[in-house]
Amino acid sequence: MQKKSLGSADLQWIVLLAFLFSPFLANAQGSYIPYNRDYYHTLDRYDILRGRNNPVYRSATKPYRRDDVGAFLDSLVDDPVIKSRVDEFNLAYLSQDNWEFVSHETPESKKPFLKALYRRPGDFAHYYSDDFDIHVSPVIYLNGGIEPDNEQNPNRLSRGVVLRGSVDKKVGFFTYFTTSEAFFPSWVKGYAENNGAVPGQGFWKEYNGNGYSYFSAMGHISYNITKHIEVEVGHDRNFIGEGYRSFLLSDFSNPYMFVKFNTRIWKFQLTNIWTQMTADVDYDRGRPTDGRYTQKWFSFHRLGFNIGKSINLGFFESVMTDKADFNYFNPIVFTGGWSNP
Repeated sequence: MQKKSLGSADLQWIVLLAFLFSPFLANAQGSYIPYNRDYYHTLDRYDILRGRNNPVYRSATKPYRRDDVGAFLDSLVDDPVIKSRVDEFNLAYLSQDNWEFVSHETPESKKPFLKALYRRPGDFAHYYSDDFDIHVSPVIYLNGGIEPDNEQNPNRLSRGVVLRGSVDKKVGFFTYFTTSEAFFPSWVKGYAENNGAVPGQGFWKEYNGNGYSYFSAMGHISYNITKHIEVEVGHDRNFIGEGYRSFLLSDFSNPYMFVKFNTRIWKFQLTNIWTQMTADVDYDRGRPTDGRYTQKWFSFHRLGFNIGKSINLGFFESVMTDKADFNYFNPIVFTGGWSNP
């Protein structure tokens, strides 16, 4: 019996159906906080200092949901791990960034602009109600340096916008996009020339001879299907594991299309991720060849559970293939489909 492979058009229909029907079943939901190494290190640091498993958001996959992080921040207000001025600053900063999901006081800006902008330190502009809330901030990044042996001193300019919010407190959404021009240090430039890839970016072009220009776009929609099952559909990256770098999935790769389910019941959490990854055009020593955009598919399942107050044990499996197959959409860990070569 011949098995039918799942093409990109099939995945698009699955994603579309998920968007259309799942929100009708959704419960209260917040968007996910985009992964940032320093931001998440601060969260994990306080979680570790407490010395016990966090039943609110703790898992081996990132990013975390804002409403889950808000509940965690509320639990830190009177916790002895917040004991220095730095800790108090960190707690205030994280709380302001998730102010609509924390119950403790987060003061408004002392000097809002034109009475409508910068009313909250964490948002350039926002609107909040029970039916709809939206938060918008500009993204501006400029850096520069000096490298004596490099014919062009490294520098980068990025500008864009970040937007997040929710509808009826059931559907969370997030989008981030920037455009950048960059001249890299010699070791980064050498990597890009040898591999035909700009770290963290997918589609790029040359800029002023030895620079790079690229556009970054990430976003997702998230919602709860039931009280214990949440789903996220987006174009972004995922971080797996507890270390400095992501396990299995790179955290500096090109963003990719994915569907992720998190099922949390008692002390157990089951995470399922299915992705469609699209590479840049085929390259030969940094130059395009035939213009094909190659694709691969990735399926990941992890079952984790807490043992006592400080141990989390997890079992996972993953499959990567150049063709999508319905067998790999099996959400039950350790029973992924097998197909003949």
